[in-house]
Amino acid sequence: MSGSSILITGFDTAHLHSLATLLTAANYQVGLSSGTQNAVTDALVSTPDIIVCERPESDLVHHFKSDKCTRHIPLVLLTDEEPLRAHSSALADITLQFDAQPEEILDAIQKLDTRRRHLIEHTEKKLVERWSHLPHEINTPLNGILGAAQVYLQLLGDGDTLDRETLRDGFGMILRSGRRLSRTAEKYLRYGEIVSGTDRNSENLRLSLIPIQTLMAEVIEVSCDSPDTQNRINLTLEKRDVRAVDFWLIHAVANILENALAYSPKQSPVTILGNCVGKSYELIIEDQGPGIAEPDLKKIAPFTQFNRDVTEQQGLGLGIFNARECLRRCNCQLNLESPHYGGLRAAIIMPLA
Repeated sequence: MSGSSILITGFDTAHLHSLATLLTAANYQVGLSSGTQNAVTDALVSTPDIIVCERPESDLVHHFKSDKCTRHIPLVLLTDEEPLRAHSSALADITLQFDAQPEEILDAIQKLDTRRRHLIEHTEKKLVERWSHLPHEINTPLNGILGAAQVYLQLLGDGDTLDRETLRDGFGMILRSGRRLSRTAEKYLRYGEIVSGTDRNSENLRLSLIPIQTLMAEVIEVSCDSPDTQNRINLTLEKRDVRAVDFWLIHAVANILENALAYSPKQSPVTILGNCVGKSYELIIEDQGPGIAEPDLKKIAPFTQFNRDVTEQQGLGLGIFNARECLRRCNCQLNLESPHYGGLRAAIIMPLA
């Protein structure tokens, strides 16, 4: 282990140099900073991998953990002050006595550095996985649009007359591909709003009364790219109004229905059943796909897909995560289960108006 940078701050010059010598011998890149203001400036300029604070003032520790540029940097406290030690779990990653033995300090820093490196490796791996499916989800619909346009241009250039059936098939391909591309972009936009919190101040967050039949008509229009797909849906609704944010509710239910249609065998039905249960409305969407194993239901997260290679899944792995978070913002709830007879059963619980 070597190469990580460490900033040591404090007021005891002899102690700082002794600690710097210890860490330099262990192949760390060490910087020294004396005084609170210098420490703040040096941390912002050098952005070290680890900060070691020797007998720090409480204001300095709070600054490191509140400033957006330094709060992610692992922090080691060397202090014998009880107020700081009492709150050290919330302020520092590791807290040691000021007079701790050099071997103890070095061991603690090495363990912290190992955890930091593992976290970086894990995060980088997840980022690669997160973006690996995006080119496919963009290129596939783009190829559909460009391919249909190229065929039309070639036929027209050859002087051929296009019959209505050929036109219908070609424009149908363009429409389906365009919708898929649009849905991919929308999922990324919704995900960005969810994780950044920008949606919380949106005008779209106003609760409204939504007739359930109107909701499902819009959801089916968004989710189905052809009459054949619509014909796969068996819809039975008790007609009532629900109270939610229509923008988010439509997006959430559409994501669930899209998954049900995409991951079920072609031509197999998807059942949608809506009923009042007490003061809530329960909308159940049930498919005949591979389902999700019970242990995996607790692992649903952004860009996560299960058995992708076995089931030849496409998509981004955002649908269920986005749906769950959108429903939470609507005061609604999503319950998932894989029945013993197969498929996935999604129950969306909405407050009645």
